[in-house]
Amino acid sequence: MSSDEWGDSSKHPYKERSATIVWKALYNLGIEKRTILWNALPIHPHEPGNEQSNRTPLPAEVDEFGKPALQMLVKEFPSATVVAIGKTAERLLDKMGIAYTPVRHPAARNGATEFTQGLKSLVGGAPAGTAVEQTLFDCRPKRNR
Repeated sequence: MSSDEWGDSSKHPYKERSATIVWKALYNLGIEKRTILWNALPIHPHEPGNEQSNRTPLPAEVDEFGKPALQMLVKEFPSATVVAIGKTAERLLDKMGIAYTPVRHPAARNGATEFTQGLKSLVGGAPAGTAVEQTLFDCRPKRNR
């Protein structure tokens, strides 16, 4: 999918603003096929009666649903670079004792620009396929290495 298609709502049943920013940045950096994304809370927290809304997940929700899922991912992909996108992810990773690099959440004030710049600095401007880029974003399961 080209970056031009991100604005075409006929290609997507629902566009969530943060996800659109994230995927556009991944595509523009050429790392979309080597990146695993997982929300700190793998369900959509919304206001009661308004499924299209967003709300900050409750700590208990993150502990109950997010922590077990993240434990499985980290175990399956032990050499992957973990990037915390936003404070909720940072708090969960801190609680779990998992090392990470923080990046601003795209929904925060000035978040889209700072998120994209943060990812770009992680990649270091390395072209896709180089040793530096492969090390940062090598997300193959350990059984396939």
